[in-house]
Amino acid sequence: MAGFRYGSRMNRVLVGLMLALPLFCASCTREVALRPGKTCDGGNVEKCKEACDQNQGRACYRLGWFYEEGLGVKQNRKKAVEHYERACQAKWAVACRALGMMYWRGDEVKRNRRTGLDYYQRACDLGLAEACPTEAMIAEAEGRRKRRDAGAGVTITVDTQAEAGSK
Repeated sequence: MAGFRYGSRMNRVLVGLMLALPLFCASCTREVALRPGKTCDGGNVEKCKEACDQNQGRACYRLGWFYEEGLGVKQNRKKAVEHYERACQAKWAVACRALGMMYWRGDEVKRNRRTGLDYYQRACDLGLAEACPTEAMIAEAEGRRKRRDAGAGVTITVDTQAEAGSK
């Protein structure tokens, strides 16, 4: 590498800092995130509760996230779902996507792909492009999946609900 000599003192210091920085940041990030701030976004749970009571979607979402992760409050995923629902009703797209994921996977709610898909679509309609359902998600939520028949080289759509009923 032209211009780089590991032996020079400045380069040794720079390399040392580059190697130590991820270790330092990994240990301090969580502490910084947990330090109570003066605002809801700064991690002040009480400020989030006040703002959520005023139907501020962002605050309800943050409060749901605090409950989901156990940041500044005792972890309670049922409360997280409640706050995400309030935020989604207040048209906070990220909360709608979070609910979509929870219903899709069955995290703290009964797994329901159709409901998950509806929340994903609501987030998409609110402008969150990465939440827009794919064709495969729609097919799975409707109880269909595609199976490729290797011998014939064709793709067959199978009704998984009918398939499950015949077993």
